[in-house]
Amino acid sequence: MKLKHTRFQLLLELICLLLLLAMFAFVSAKWQNLPEKIPAHFNAAGEIDRWGNKDELWFLPGISVFLYGLITAVTFLPAIWNIPGKIKEENIPAVYTCTKTMLIALKLEVILVFFTITYFMTIASPLPGWFTPFFLIFVFGTILCGVILTVRKGRQ
Repeated sequence: MKLKHTRFQLLLELICLLLLLAMFAFVSAKWQNLPEKIPAHFNAAGEIDRWGNKDELWFLPGISVFLYGLITAVTFLPAIWNIPGKIKEENIPAVYTCTKTMLIALKLEVILVFFTITYFMTIASPLPGWFTPFFLIFVFGTILCGVILTVRKGRQ
């Protein structure tokens, strides 16, 4: 089944692409002024627990592009999605649209998290204490809302 993007989905996709471009532009702009050693890993509390070469800064933007491509590919393959609950035949387009929106929103959240971590790596600062709980609530909240909406659409 071929699903067209909704306007909201297109907006989310545009924001994803702009964030990816901004991440690469940001790292490129900061590159000359970075010291050779930068934070390379943060623990769950946001504290820097490993320092590494500044070349490692390109890892997160690279992973972001990979995940963007992977999640984008998955959004075009609804046949492989594991949809919760029973779905009525006439509700399949609504259920698939809801699930596709959830996937695109999660893609945006992952890119946003990697952009934030990249920013804190460049300024050699620990992550704020709210970062990990906020990220977990944000992502799992999106998944929970997406699943609830998908199940409701399937029952209508």
